[in-house]
Amino acid sequence: MQAGHQSRYQTDPRFAPDVYERLYTRWIENSVSGQAAREVLVYRSALGAPEAGLVTLRLKNGRVDIGLLAVDAHVRGQAIGARLVAAAQQRARAWGHAGVQVVTQLSNAGACRFYERCGFRAERVENIYHLWLD
Repeated sequence: MQAGHQSRYQTDPRFAPDVYERLYTRWIENSVSGQAAREVLVYRSALGAPEAGLVTLRLKNGRVDIGLLAVDAHVRGQAIGARLVAAAQQRARAWGHAGVQVVTQLSNAGACRFYERCGFRAERVENIYHLWLD
C-alpha cells in the first residue's frame, strides 16, 4: 500500500477513504497475476526475511515501464529503491529494451527527486484534470 501513499487516490479528499486501498490492492493483485505487469521484483534483505520493497514492470511504448515502486517506510534510506531501479534496468536490458520509464506526479517531490538521483530525466509533463460531477 505504501506505493501509493502520495497517489491522488490517497491525497484527494473527494475520493472515498477506501478507494485508494481497493485500487492499489487490485493493482498489486493484477501485477502479481501477470495481467498488469510482466514481472514483479521483490527485495528482501536476506533469505526468508520479509519483503522490504517491490517494483512492477511491464512493456509500454517500446520501453520497460515501472508501474509501482515501493519500499517499506521502516527501511527507507538504505538504497533499496535504487537497487530495485537497477534491477528494473537489468531486466530491461535482458528483454532487449534500451529504456525504462516511470510516471509519477509532479506534486510527489520526493519521488521526482529519487528518480532524478537514479538517472531519470523528465521527458514530458502532462496535466490530467478531474471534473467532479456532484
